[in-house]
Amino acid sequence: MELKIKNKREFSFYWSYIYSTTNKTIPPYPRADVNKINICLMKAYLSKHFNNKVIEDQILINIKKDCDNCLLSETEIIWLNRKDERQINWLWFLILSNKSINTLFFSFGLTNIKYNPDNTPSSNNYYHNQPMPYLAYNPCFIPLNNFAPTPPPPKLETLPYIDLFFTFNFNQNPYSNKEKYEIIIKYFDLALAKKEDKINLINAIRHQWNIISSNDSFSWLTQDNEQQNKWCIDYIIDYWNKNNINHNNTINIEVENNYSKFVLLFDIWSAYPDTKKLFIQSIKKAYAQKKFRDKQVGKKQCSFNLSQKSINQLALLSELQGVPKNNILESLINHKILELGVKQ
Repeated sequence: MELKIKNKREFSFYWSYIYSTTNKTIPPYPRADVNKINICLMKAYLSKHFNNKVIEDQILINIKKDCDNCLLSETEIIWLNRKDERQINWLWFLILSNKSINTLFFSFGLTNIKYNPDNTPSSNNYYHNQPMPYLAYNPCFIPLNNFAPTPPPPKLETLPYIDLFFTFNFNQNPYSNKEKYEIIIKYFDLALAKKEDKINLINAIRHQWNIISSNDSFSWLTQDNEQQNKWCIDYIIDYWNKNNINHNNTINIEVENNYSKFVLLFDIWSAYPDTKKLFIQSIKKAYAQKKFRDKQVGKKQCSFNLSQKSINQLALLSELQGVPKNNILESLINHKILELGVKQ
């Protein structure tokens, strides 16, 4: 069967489902971009596993149908911004918490999805309900003649919950945002849901993200200040503990630095916007107080009288040199100690 694959994402779709239906006996990902040689290699893997041209052609027909029905265009996924680290980390946590796209549909309240019998993902196994892992295109159930009955498409509630991470061997612990982004794209590409349903889901996700990302810009944080960012992580966890907020599924998140981790913890926290605004005010105030206390380490308050003239002169020196009054006094004292040769 001749394959007319247009782009890399289509090629990845074919390869991933052949990987699944051959019981993961081939590499999980193609080693290069789409071209005639690699398409022939993919078909050779399929032929080596089944050695039955009828089954092989039927599998490729099913994959093509699913690809046509399920794969979104580049324009339809343009909202997924490769360069937005904050968005990528939030989306990563979202799909890692919902490894089946079915649970993601339900979590966004999209339960009224209707399947057109003439335009239903063809690779769902309607013939039996095996437990996960669910492997598409089980050859035992591929009709080998044109008279085999076609079962009715199930409702969303009865579809098998396909763990996309297990089925397609997604790395669950990627460190770089580049790899996270690529897996997010594959998650939405390989999920067997109709295009219009995926678009509705992405629109719902985008709406929620717009609300979350508008809570704060975090311009008050310094990205490379590890001490500050670690303190902020401890602060939000301590806040959750004091307020009995469950956070067991949020602590061991792999991100590139503590700044990104704190921002992600804040973004995935399910709280009203007003609650988050009050929290930001609280953490800013607490950190300002911490910085002030840190500056006072090793210092003690002194109480003594100065003439008004000396007070005015001290204020003038402070203004001219642009340093606090206590720094002026300390400098004068140190200078005098050195001048007298006093050993300390």
